[in-house]
Amino acid sequence: MVTAERVIDRLLASEEPAIRLKTRVHVLNESVSNRRIRALQQEIRESSRVRRLLSGRAASGRLRGRGVYDKWRGAHWVLATLADIGYPRGDKSLQPMRDQLMERWLNHESFYEEFDANTKAGSYKRRGVPIIQGRHRRCASQQGNALFSVLTLGLEDSLARRATSRRDARPNARPKFFWDESSSAVGSTTR
Repeated sequence: MVTAERVIDRLLASEEPAIRLKTRVHVLNESVSNRRIRALQQEIRESSRVRRLLSGRAASGRLRGRGVYDKWRGAHWVLATLADIGYPRGDKSLQPMRDQLMERWLNHESFYEEFDANTKAGSYKRRGVPIIQGRHRRCASQQGNALFSVLTLGLEDSLARRATSRRDARPNARPKFFWDESSSAVGSTTR
């Protein structure tokens, strides 16, 4: 019979440091400031997975030859993966990728410009936030994942704060996200 203890023991014996870290933090409720967790984060930083993820960086620190949103290899996905697997916070070498990411998602044409589109197909014909039948159409996971990554990795800056302040063009609309300076928390508001 498989017991919870046996499953946890198998997870803790995993060769993958991210699995051991997530088990300790999310199942056993160990503190992220715990010395053992910090050691696992260092192991994650030095892992072959992270080396592969970061291998496409130019001398500038930005990922070269890829679009920011290129599936799994662009800065968007690389930072999201690093945040998800428990990469340690505050690595300044990731700041150029953060900038690459935030510049893309905060591009004036794609973040602030809105346009009316009559059809879903019409919404892909230009950059910006399409409005179809009076409703803004935007994949919130793009900016949401970017914010999650930047905050989780301890890379917040003025661009990240700017992303949280985007407001709908509609009168009386509430912000899509909020920024809490004291806790660096991000979340979406509800209507």
